[in-house]
Amino acid sequence: MNPATSLQPYRLKAAAVICITAFTFCMLAFFASATEPAVTAGTVGELTEAERTAIKPKLQRLQQRLSELRTNPAVTSDQWANADIFIKGVIWALDFGPIEDARDRELLQTALRRAQERIELLTTG
Repeated sequence: MNPATSLQPYRLKAAAVICITAFTFCMLAFFASATEPAVTAGTVGELTEAERTAIKPKLQRLQQRLSELRTNPAVTSDQWANADIFIKGVIWALDFGPIEDARDRELLQTALRRAQERIELLTTG
């Protein structure tokens, strides 16, 4: 068996992960430039633990609702991924940051809102 051929499935998986990651960052950058949230005073600095604690229940509810839709035959994988990308963006922002100012915080809320909207659209059909 040719060693290059045996590595091909792994290369395809790695390429898919890289494409998804690039797409996620492009989507976040696009929506960041499209929304231009207003920066308010008093929200400068790292995301506080209280802010993280307030976001996590919302995120978990969205993840739960989306996981229930995964088995719905009326929801295509593309439609499911369209909602999941915003949830992933929030998770990655929380895990890898930095979230340092009001604009970053507004982008986080926008991603949560977009995920909510898409999940509601999938739920209603």
